Amino acid sequence: MIFGALYDPLPDAEFILDRFREIKKKLHLVYKKKNYFVEGDLEKYLKNKEIIWPHPSYEVKKIKKNEKITMKNSDKFNWQYKKNEDFTFHLMPIFGVAFRCYTLDFPDFEAVMEFRREDKKLTLRTQSDGSSIKATRLAKYLEKNYKFYNPT
Repeated sequence: MIFGALYDPLPDAEFILDRFREIKKKLHLVYKKKNYFVEGDLEKYLKNKEIIWPHPSYEVKKIKKNEKITMKNSDKFNWQYKKNEDFTFHLMPIFGVAFRCYTLDFPDFEAVMEFRREDKKLTLRTQSDGSSIKATRLAKYLEKNYKFYNPT
């Protein structure tokens, strides 16, 4: 029997898409106004009672509310949701800003939603190297159902 052959990606995909929709709703306008985030922007979002942040396994670091988020301080922003602790999200300030979702259950899977400076669009990209049937199914489902991210 092939492991993962019976895996239904729908619940995990809906969870990820719902979280990305929420991030878009709460943070995209903030980003568009400035073309960057400060630590206080993310702190407001992450203090939601449904979010686990800072993650218990990470060292607690002081938030500087007006400091621009760069690669040097982005490690403060890793979080999970109480609804599904299998997936971890984090912020990557590269060519705009990206929110990455990954899980240790499928180590070759990642989904990334980007807010890009150049084109003001939101994009979603997924990655799976094909070594896991579950990761491949989840990535394909997300690719097929992400169209709401690209505004017309």
